[in-house]
Amino acid sequence: MTELQWRRQWKPDLSACPWKPLPISKVQADTADCFLVKSKFHDDFYEFLMTDMVHFWYERLSGAALKRRVMELNPSIEAPMSKILDQIRQSLESPGKETRLTVRTSDDKVVLEIESHLAGMPFLYSFKAAGAPENMARDHLTVPLMAMVGELYRQQQELFRLLAAKDRQIDDYKAQGARLYRKVLETAPFDEVAFQNSMITSKGFEEEVKTFGEKAFTSCGQELYREITTRGLGYSARRSKRIAKMAWWVRMNPRVPQA
Repeated sequence: MTELQWRRQWKPDLSACPWKPLPISKVQADTADCFLVKSKFHDDFYEFLMTDMVHFWYERLSGAALKRRVMELNPSIEAPMSKILDQIRQSLESPGKETRLTVRTSDDKVVLEIESHLAGMPFLYSFKAAGAPENMARDHLTVPLMAMVGELYRQQQELFRLLAAKDRQIDDYKAQGARLYRKVLETAPFDEVAFQNSMITSKGFEEEVKTFGEKAFTSCGQELYREITTRGLGYSARRSKRIAKMAWWVRMNPRVPQA
């Protein structure tokens, strides 16, 4: 199966959903941590994963349990579950001016309370996530981040290669007598070592270190995360199918002992 065929058949799941920082200005928390969340909403259930970079909490809620929690917090609500889930999703991913988020954590659970409005009426909801399986930290954050760093380094090296090629192109123009009439546009040949040294001694580098990676999941980072995890899932799926086919072939073609 090709990657294109796999993508046509694949249904996005939580793995390919990028992390998003909770908007700090709208969070009231019992700690000063920075929280990242990712979620996947369907017609009648959702998956929710949250971390403070130390602990990971996960919840999957559907069916009667989901309806019961909604009714406990909003006894008079009358709306289809798909509409309610859409309200919860929007309040989490794009909180409005009147949306309030409250976080309460412990080592083994986290409660994220959302106060918003649905059809002009107050609407409340609480995510109640327990400690996530250990592999979720690896699969949803550690490995994708390492892949993102590797890809960004590859892109940087490609840009350096293009800059070097541009410098050679400019030198060729000059050798043929070309002149730059606007001196303000003239640049020195690119020096990779000097560039790297200037970056790590710049004020911008110091400011970035102070954020402890909070900008990793801006819009560009989210898109790169989505592409990397989707490509990784496709590779794993195709590899699993190849292994399954090989196992089937071995079962159907046992080796005949030679005399």
